Amino acid sequence: MSWRVLLAITLLGAFVAAIAFLDQGAAERGDAGYGVPINGERIPPAAMTVDATTCQECHPEIYAQWASSQHHHAYLNPDVRETSADHTNQNCIPCHAPRPVFELGLESMPRSRSTHREQGVSCLSCHLIPGSAAADGQPRLAGSRDLPAGTCGLPVVKTPSLGTYRSCEPCHNQHETTNQWKETAYASEGPAFRSCADCHMERREFSIAKGSAPRLAWDHKMPGSHAREFILSALDIEARLDGSSLYVAVTNARAGHHFPTEERSRAVDVKVEWQDAEGRALGEPQQLYRFRDPYRGEQGITRTLLPHGQTWSQTIEKGAQPAGAKKARVWIDYLRKPYEPVPDTHRFRLFERTVELP
Repeated sequence: MSWRVLLAITLLGAFVAAIAFLDQGAAERGDAGYGVPINGERIPPAAMTVDATTCQECHPEIYAQWASSQHHHAYLNPDVRETSADHTNQNCIPCHAPRPVFELGLESMPRSRSTHREQGVSCLSCHLIPGSAAADGQPRLAGSRDLPAGTCGLPVVKTPSLGTYRSCEPCHNQHETTNQWKETAYASEGPAFRSCADCHMERREFSIAKGSAPRLAWDHKMPGSHAREFILSALDIEARLDGSSLYVAVTNARAGHHFPTEERSRAVDVKVEWQDAEGRALGEPQQLYRFRDPYRGEQGITRTLLPHGQTWSQTIEKGAQPAGAKKARVWIDYLRKPYEPVPDTHRFRLFERTVELP
């Protein structure tokens, strides 16, 4: 064996030994740049910037909240896949599998992610400030306070825009939802002020990191259009007798935007079935109204969204009711597909009441 080969083997052995020593020291010291242990294996910091599952080790409770949310299911959601022709409509991907919103700035729609799309709107979509967006090239995490780098190797910086409408706007104003909010009293500083998070992220006490004491924090389940009780909490609905007339009304009393909002595939139908004294239907149900924002290419359909603080109502006088009508069964359905046939998986009943008629 030549001296050159021996020298190369010796140098390689010394290099490997040095790396092993440094790695062991870093692991023992818990160096910020080393990485986080996941299932017994330390994951390098670079992985933390692409895969949200690495967040679970240190933030199990928040991760579980997010995993049950529609943000998590944003890319694989069957409604989204159907509406986007299984994502062949590339325009949908930037907001259903987004790269970090801080990458381009909160005034721009994010870029679409090419990896881990199944994670939808992930932890990193909202919290990662990539190195490309930092003067020193160092990636960071946006949070509610400044913290030194933890075991994941990423320092946390206090980010005032986090949790405000500005961090939601890059995606949620694609259908003008944050513009709608700006028109409400909730957007004005003062006692009535309410941000997106005030409604969609409940403040409650829980442990935000493994081993930490519970404290008041934002819940990451973020209910929205798939949560019936949450929707009803924003509305006042009436179906009652007014003299001999049937009176039906829907008031958008507490939603900080129009009702419904966001996806144009959403619709809300108000219907009535006239019945005789025994409850037998007198013909087909009558549609009283539909709340909806039509697709851009649809012709002859009026935008009928209900703005915050406004009421839609209709009065059906006795003379306009079918002969023999003694009952009126009124219901309101929330649809995630605007055209029949609408499968049960794409609709749910918001309200139903039977009104006795004179």
